[in-house]
Amino acid sequence: MKMKFKSMSLIEITISRTVSLLKVPEVDCKMDQDHHDTGYFAVSSTADLTPMKRAGCSTEKERDGRATWLLVLSGMATTFGASLPVGYNIGVINAPSAVIQKWCSDALLQRYSITLTPATLAIVWSTIVSIFLIGGMIGSLAGSWLAHQIGRKGTLIVSGILGVVAGILFLTSKDPHLIEFIFIGRFLVGLSSGLTTGVMPMYLCEIAPPNLRGVMGVLCPLGLTFGVVFSQFMGMSWILDMSRLRGEPLDSVSRELESQGALNEITSEGWTIARLLSTRNLRLPLALTCALQAGQQTSGINAVFYYSMKIFESAGLSVAWQQYASLGAGLVNFGVAVVMLPLVNRLPHRTLTISSSCLATLTLFLLTISISYINAYYWMPYLCVFSVMFYVLVYGIGLGPIPYFIGSELFEVGPRPSAMALGSVANWSGNFSVGMLFPSLQRVMGPYSFLVFAFCTSLLTIFL
Repeated sequence: MKMKFKSMSLIEITISRTVSLLKVPEVDCKMDQDHHDTGYFAVSSTADLTPMKRAGCSTEKERDGRATWLLVLSGMATTFGASLPVGYNIGVINAPSAVIQKWCSDALLQRYSITLTPATLAIVWSTIVSIFLIGGMIGSLAGSWLAHQIGRKGTLIVSGILGVVAGILFLTSKDPHLIEFIFIGRFLVGLSSGLTTGVMPMYLCEIAPPNLRGVMGVLCPLGLTFGVVFSQFMGMSWILDMSRLRGEPLDSVSRELESQGALNEITSEGWTIARLLSTRNLRLPLALTCALQAGQQTSGINAVFYYSMKIFESAGLSVAWQQYASLGAGLVNFGVAVVMLPLVNRLPHRTLTISSSCLATLTLFLLTISISYINAYYWMPYLCVFSVMFYVLVYGIGLGPIPYFIGSELFEVGPRPSAMALGSVANWSGNFSVGMLFPSLQRVMGPYSFLVFAFCTSLLTIFL
């Protein structure tokens, strides 16, 4: 579907419709505006997206908060304690897959006298990979309910507890050959990851002052990419062989919190996923949120990280160089996430996302060609590796960070948890689909399987 507007962008129209629907009684508060041209579709003010602004709050002079030590501490704690484990669990089974598969085969033989054929071992391995994604989808849906019941921070604590329990299961599964613990643990870390990706961006954007919300929103994908890099590093063969929040006056923040509490009572009551889906004026921002979240995964990024070893093997690299190339792709992804921290508030989000999607489409075509003609020219293997690295780079400038926090910008406090939950479900559904279908596509279509991802990114570009 292609939409054309001469004078108004898609999101500006969406926001105007959303405002007309969600008008609530005027709240006695004072809210300053933050005039930055960095909204997703370059809206005039990021403060225009805040619930209090829509509730009819009066404005004074512009107020910019600062990055206090407590805000930095909160960002670091959630990044390293919540989103980093998500990325770690995404990439941790990639490099040591042969070791884990051998252990699974031995465990079933010793405990149940079951001898696995290569075909049945592939089924067991696909289940271990996929059950993590199923847990992620369930956790995303549960995040909406938990965020209303126990709050954003409480939900992140529950996510952490699930991760700890899963870690204990992994730790105690090896010697007794309890393969059941692996399945349960992977499911639990999936639940934990779904809760994190659905709630953490919302939590960080809400505790940050308006001028720092873009930076705080990027922390979730930053921790995730670092987790992927760390998991790839830990999967190297030689490792395996070595067997106060805002810088504002207290009275100003207090007024805002009081206004926020009054607004929450007005807007949060009765907002469920069913009501969100049935509210006509919210369908367009919901479609944008879900399209970006699903498009992030169907762009093929996890096909690169899940099966990067096979991609580099097809490029003719040795086993050692396959591991180094996979680690290099993770480092590029993490490096771009770091670079985007100061840039995300300075550049229009829509421009970043469309540029990222367009360049990803072109790069996927280049990757298809380079793998198809890998033996035709001596320099083709280098072009293949370059295509992977460049794809990871262009993914990181838009498709990587923006989908995680765009829902917090488009929705009021009331419907926001439900919208973020549905967006996270779309993300995990795309992740699950890629994890399940890409091996079969690669076997049937070979290098042309990447054209499927190019088609998805091109559709996303047209929709945006």
